[in-house]
Amino acid sequence: MIYFVRHGQTDWNVQKKVMGRCDEPLNENGKKQAKETRDSLLEIDLDLIICSPLQRAKQTAEIINEVKNIPIIYDDRIIERDFGEFEGKETKDFDFHGYWNYYKNDIYKEAENIQVFFKRIYEFLDDINNNYKDKNVLVVAHGGVSIPVACYYNNRIPEGSLVDAGLVLANCQVAKYYNAVKKHNCSNCLSELFDILNGMFFDKKEETADYILCTSKIMDDYFWNLAYLKTKANNSIIKETEDKLKMIDRTPCLYIGRDDVYYKENKELALKSGYQIKDTDVYMILDNYKDVDININIKVVETEKEYNDFMKVLSSAYNDNLENAEENVYADAVTKCYYDAVKMSIGNGKTYHIIGYDNDIPVSVATLNIASGIGGINNVGTAQGYWNKGYSKQVLAYLIHLFKEKDGKDLILCTEYHSKNQTYYEKLGFKEMYVMEQYVK
Repeated sequence: MIYFVRHGQTDWNVQKKVMGRCDEPLNENGKKQAKETRDSLLEIDLDLIICSPLQRAKQTAEIINEVKNIPIIYDDRIIERDFGEFEGKETKDFDFHGYWNYYKNDIYKEAENIQVFFKRIYEFLDDINNNYKDKNVLVVAHGGVSIPVACYYNNRIPEGSLVDAGLVLANCQVAKYYNAVKKHNCSNCLSELFDILNGMFFDKKEETADYILCTSKIMDDYFWNLAYLKTKANNSIIKETEDKLKMIDRTPCLYIGRDDVYYKENKELALKSGYQIKDTDVYMILDNYKDVDININIKVVETEKEYNDFMKVLSSAYNDNLENAEENVYADAVTKCYYDAVKMSIGNGKTYHIIGYDNDIPVSVATLNIASGIGGINNVGTAQGYWNKGYSKQVLAYLIHLFKEKDGKDLILCTEYHSKNQTYYEKLGFKEMYVMEQYVK
C-alpha cells in the first residue's frame, strides 16, 4: 500500500503564494497538522518513508516518524514542481490554471514543463511499484506532486486545469493507493494482454489518445476485435473505431471500463449510438494463493493426441456435437479459429496449453501465456480456459503452479462477471481488479 501525505502548512500556503523549490519551513499550524497525521497513522504498519528533500516535507516526515522510527529515504524525483518565474506569485497573478493543464503543455522560460514533471513522478512511482510491491510505503511530498500521483493510480489525466479536478491534497491530508493499481488497469492491462497474445489471438494493435484498437486476422470474435475507449468519447471517435473494424469485416465492439472516469458518459453514448451490452468481464489478479489438491492427471500438451484431445474439449464449449473430430474440423467457426490460434502458438516459448484427464478422458483445458518485461512488469501472465465438470480449481491450480515455476509474478484472469468461475478464482486467492463491459452494434 502507498500512503501519500502532503507536507504541513507553511506561511506561503496561508498567503496563497505558489511555492515550488523555495525551501520554506512549516509554520506552527503545519507542525500541529503533522502531529495529527502522525497520530492518525499509529495503527498503520509502515515499512519505510520516502520523502522530498525540501525542508517542509522533511519536517513533516520527521514528526510523523517520531513514534515509528523507521527508515527515511530522500528522493529528488518527488521534489515540488519548479515554478521558475512564477515562484512566490499569487495564483491570480498568472495563468495558474493553464499552468496545470496537461494537454496545453506550455513551455516556459524557467518553470518546469508539466509533461516533464509528470514523467519524473511517474518514473518514481514505477520504481515504487516494482521495488516495494509488498511493503507499506509512506511518501511525503507536495501538493503539486499529489496531482500526477492521483493521475497515475487512476490511469487518467483529466482535461482542463488539474487543480480544478479535485486532485490536490490539502496540507497533511493522506491518500491511499494500492501498489499495483496503476500497472493493472483497463488501458495498461489491455496493452499487456495484446503483447502477450500477439501472434496467437491478437494480430494488430493501434493506440491513439482516445482508444486502443485490438484486432485479429484469425479470430472472428468480439473479445479479440475491439475498441477500448480511454477517454470521454464522442460521435467522431465512435465512427472512427467502427470504420476501422468494418474495414477488416469485424462487427463494431466497444469496451468500456466500469471504473473509468468517463464510464457513465461513454456508456450513454454507446447506447445512443445503437450499441447493446453483450458481456461483462471481470479482470482478477492472483493475490493470496490458496492451494488445492489435484487428483486428476493434468499435463502440458506435448503430443499430437494431447493436442487433439485439447481441441475436442475446447470445441465442446461451443458445439453440442463434433463433426469430423478426427480431422480437427469443427462445426463452429469460433472453435476453428481457436484451433488455428492454438496451432500457431505451439512451441513459441511463452504459451503453455494444459489438459486434464479423468480416467484417461479429457475433461478440462486451459492456456497459460507468460512473458517477461511486458508493460514494465516482470513475468506477467494471462490465463484462459474452459472449466468443465467441476474440474476448474484443479486445472487452474496446475496452471498457477506452472506459472510460479516459470518465476511468474502477476497472473491476470478474465471471466464473466459474477460467474461461478469467479467464485472459484476467489477461493484460490484471486481478487477483482476492475470490470469491463462489452458493447456490440
